[in-house]
Amino acid sequence: MTLIGVIGIAVIILIMFNRNMMMKVVSPTNPMIQKLKKWALFENPWRSGFLLFGCNLFLFTSISGLLYMQMLFLLPYIHIVIMLLGVLTSLYCWLVLFHCYYGPEKGRLIMGTIGSGFYLILLILCIYRLLTLTPNFPGDDTFMAAVGIVFGIIVTITACVCCFIFTGVPRRKSINN
Repeated sequence: MTLIGVIGIAVIILIMFNRNMMMKVVSPTNPMIQKLKKWALFENPWRSGFLLFGCNLFLFTSISGLLYMQMLFLLPYIHIVIMLLGVLTSLYCWLVLFHCYYGPEKGRLIMGTIGSGFYLILLILCIYRLLTLTPNFPGDDTFMAAVGIVFGIIVTITACVCCFIFTGVPRRKSINN
């Protein structure tokens, strides 16, 4: 399991350093992006930020629900596929919303801050849960619960930073463009 975590962190670092390459995965000429760009919602950074917040909320809730259902059916290793699809779906959604926004560049920072605020709220809740972790009954060992919460903290920090960088930071101009 540790190897999977190290590989996951390495892939995220690789994606973050190659953000401009990832931006080319979703073309601005995509028909869905062209339809979404016509919405007046994407010229206001506050509205587009709250849309991003809602998308993050929907994606997190959907993936959490799928992971919960997977626990009920006891299907082995499906959780890895579900989490991988969740990460890829989030990246795709963030790239689409990045291309749809057509307001000022300063507004892009506002949009990214509001949208990644969902994961910041989850991070605060995880830290609060870790600080207030108590045994359910006398003699209960809370070590594994603490390990799970620390993993939750790592995931929410990563998601918050990735969401902000992908949606809030303006795209660098490449030498080849």
